[in-house]
Order: sequence, then C-alpha cells, then structure tokens
Amino acid sequence: MDFICPRCGAKSSEKKFVESFCIDCFKRYIDIDTPAAVEIPVCRQCDRVKLAQWQEKDSEAIGKYILKQCKVDYDTAKAEVTDRGECDISFVINAKGARIEVSEHVGIKFLPTMCENCSRTTSGYFEAIIQLRGSDENVEKAMQRLMPVLEKNSFISKIKEDRRGVDLYVGSKQIAAAAISHMNLTPKISNKLHGVRDGQRIYRTTFSVRV
Repeated sequence: MDFICPRCGAKSSEKKFVESFCIDCFKRYIDIDTPAAVEIPVCRQCDRVKLAQWQEKDSEAIGKYILKQCKVDYDTAKAEVTDRGECDISFVINAKGARIEVSEHVGIKFLPTMCENCSRTTSGYFEAIIQLRGSDENVEKAMQRLMPVLEKNSFISKIKEDRRGVDLYVGSKQIAAAAISHMNLTPKISNKLHGVRDGQRIYRTTFSVRV
C-alpha cells in the first residue's frame, strides 16, 4: 500500500518517505539557516582575503569560512567555491532516523579594500631597519636569504643602498629580529624614540649586521 505525501501528493513507491512526508517535502521542515551571501574583504594590492585573518586567497579556506557562517545542525558538510562566484554546500543531516542530504547555495561578495600590510607599505611605515654591512657579495647573499622571510611574514617598505651597504626598512621589528636570529647572525641593536601613542612611547629599532 502506497503512502501519499500530504504536501505534494507523491507516492511512497516513487520517493523515499520520512514519517508521513516524502523526503523532498520533509527537507522543508529541517531548520537550515544559511546566508544569502557572505562578504569577504579582498586586498586590491596583494589579492589576499580576510577570513579569520588576512591570508592568501584559497578556495578551500573560503569554503570553510562560509560554512562557519551557516547555522545548521549537520553531521557532515562539504563546501565548494565555484566559478560562478558562489559557494555550493552539501549538508548531511540525520533527522527522524533518516540520513538526508540538503544542498544550499551561498553567494560570495568580495569587497575591495587594502590589508594592513599593504596600507602601511604604501605609506612608508616601518618599525625596524636592518643594516647589512660587509662586502658587496656577502651583502647580496644576506639580502637573498632575508628578503623572502621578511616579505612573507611582514613587508619591506624601502630598500636604501649606499657605499657602506644596504638598509632594509621592515614593517615589524619582531619579524626582523626573528629573521636575523634564524640566519645565526648577531646584530648590534639600537632604539630611537619615534613618538607616543596612547601614552606609550613608540621606538624604531635598528639592527646593524656585519656579514
């Protein structure tokens, strides 16, 4: 004997039923709260996106971020960013003893802006100066090792060259110190008062390194 769905008239011989409803109509009674679209800031300079923090634009990370914005009690879920500028999400939900798959589409709205690093770079901001001193060959080798680390974890706002060597103006003094330490170099360190912010003195640090 066939059951008939009271909502759409489908028969149990044609569709799977959950209690008195066909599975398609039963899905309408599951509490699923997904946003129509999620806004994600994107840096117009470096093309990084801000999720929990600024990071490289990565489809998998964006999908996971959008999934966290959904209020759904699911067992498993898969989120895939598409070329259409939206995220296809597939939820697997256990309800009334049935394992149900529900698909949703969430739009993605990228908001052009500038990340903190790029904003500071364009304004010439820096917290530290790494002064490389030595032969031209040694200074060049040191720069080739230092710059990828500094640019990955912070930024270099200016490079100044003269007959004494090269000065690298670095956005973060902590990253500058860590990069020098990683190369097993021992710098001479000096601090210069730059200003006062919120009652705290702000210093710029110079690391003088012989290579």
